[in-house]
Amino acid sequence: MNKYITRFLRNRAIKMMQRYGIMSVLVFFSLSGFSQETKQLTLQQALDLGIQNSKQLKISQTRIDIAKAKYEQLRSLQYPQVKVNAGYSRLSEVPEFIFPGQTSSFFPSIENSSRVGVSLVEPIFGGFRAKSSIESGKFLIKASEFDAEKDRSDIALNIVNAYYNYYKLQESKKLVDENLSGSRQRLKDVENLAKNGVASRNDILRSDLQVSTIRLSQIDAENNIKIANYNMNILLGLPENTILAIDSSSIFTQKDLKPYQEYVEDAAQNRSELKGADIRTQTAINNLKVSKANYFPVVSLVSNYLNANPNQRLVPAQPKWYDTWDVGIGLSYDITSLFTNKHNVSEAKTQIDQSRIFTDQLSDVIKMELNQNYIGYQQQIQKIEVNKKAVEQATENYRMVKNKYMNQVAILTDVLDADILLLQSKLNYAVAQADAEIAYQRLLQSTGKL
Repeated sequence: MNKYITRFLRNRAIKMMQRYGIMSVLVFFSLSGFSQETKQLTLQQALDLGIQNSKQLKISQTRIDIAKAKYEQLRSLQYPQVKVNAGYSRLSEVPEFIFPGQTSSFFPSIENSSRVGVSLVEPIFGGFRAKSSIESGKFLIKASEFDAEKDRSDIALNIVNAYYNYYKLQESKKLVDENLSGSRQRLKDVENLAKNGVASRNDILRSDLQVSTIRLSQIDAENNIKIANYNMNILLGLPENTILAIDSSSIFTQKDLKPYQEYVEDAAQNRSELKGADIRTQTAINNLKVSKANYFPVVSLVSNYLNANPNQRLVPAQPKWYDTWDVGIGLSYDITSLFTNKHNVSEAKTQIDQSRIFTDQLSDVIKMELNQNYIGYQQQIQKIEVNKKAVEQATENYRMVKNKYMNQVAILTDVLDADILLLQSKLNYAVAQADAEIAYQRLLQSTGKL
C-alpha cells in the first residue's frame, strides 16, 4: 500500500514541477524522504545480518581478545628480566680519616657520586612452571573461542525463531484479510437475501457482527506485525523504519531425516560446549603441573654491570668513572612449600575431577536435548499432515454448509461456525509449517551444525 501512495505523491509532484518550477522539486524530494524502504529478506540473509551485527558476539570477541592478552602476559614470564638503574648523589663535607703516620687518606672524601647499572636475571629452571602456565593460556584462548561459537549458535537460533514467527504473523494477517473480504461479501449476500424475504434481520446482524470481530483480529494482526518488524530490525541491525518482506519462495525446503544415532555422533563431534569442556579439563591438568612446580627450586642466571664514579668496588675509591661486572647462578628454594604446597596440589586434582564430571553431565544434557528435538521435529511433520487434511475437511464442510444455507436447509450460524473452522484450520496449517522449520533448525543446533 505504501508504494502506491508514494507513487501517487510523486506523480503529483511531477505535475507541480511542470506548473510551479523549482519549488516543486523541493516538494518532490521531501515526499521521497518520507517513504520507507522495503527489504526482501531470505533466512540466510537474516542470519548473515544478525550474526554480523550481534552485540553479544562482539562481547564474545572481547573475551577472546582478553584471553589472548593474558596468554601474552604468561609468555613474558619466560623472557629474561633486564633492569636499568642510574643515580646521582652529593655528600656533605666530612673530614677525611688518615691513619697515624700517613700523609694521605686511604678513604678519601668524594662529594659527588654517580652510577649507571644494568642487571639481568634469566630463569634457567623453575619446575616447568612457565611452560605449563603458557599451555594453560593457550587452552583458555581455545575455550573462549568455543564459547563464542556457542553464542553464535544461540543467536542463530534466535534469528530463526524471529524469522519464522514473523512469517507466521504475516500469514495470519493474510488469512484474516481473506476471511474479512469473504465475510463482507457474505454480508452483502445476506442483505440481498433479506430483501427477497429469504434471510432475516437477525442474519444480517450476525453477519455484520462477524465482520466487526474479524476486523478487530485484523487490527491485532497489524499491530503484532509492526512490533515484530521493529524487533527484527533491531535484532538484525537494520534501520528501525525498514519494512521487512519474507522471501516465502525459499522458506520451506525438502529435508531428509537421518537416523537418530547419526545425530548423536554429530553432536559428540561438533557441539562447542563439549569442546570447551574438554579444553577446560586440559587447563585444569596444566594447573596441576603449575602447582607441582612449587616443589622444585628456581635456578636463574644472574648478571650485573656497574659503571660508577666512584666505583665502590675499588679500594681506595677514586673520583673517576670505572666499570665492573659480575656473572653468577642463583638458586631459590622455598623449603616450607614441601609441607604447604600439598594443599594446592590437592585442590588442582579436585578441579580436574570436577571438570571431568561436568563434561560427562554436559554430555548427558546434550543427549536429552537432542532426543527431545529429534522427537519434536517428527511430531511437527505429523502435525503438518494432520492440519493439511483438516484444511481439506474444513473447506469441504464450509462449501456444503454454505450450499445448504443458500437452499434454506441450514441456518446462518452453521455457516459462520464453518467459516471460523476453515479459518482456524488454515492458520493451524501455516503455523505447523513454520514450527516444523523451527524444530528442524533446533535439531541442527543440537548437533552443533547451526
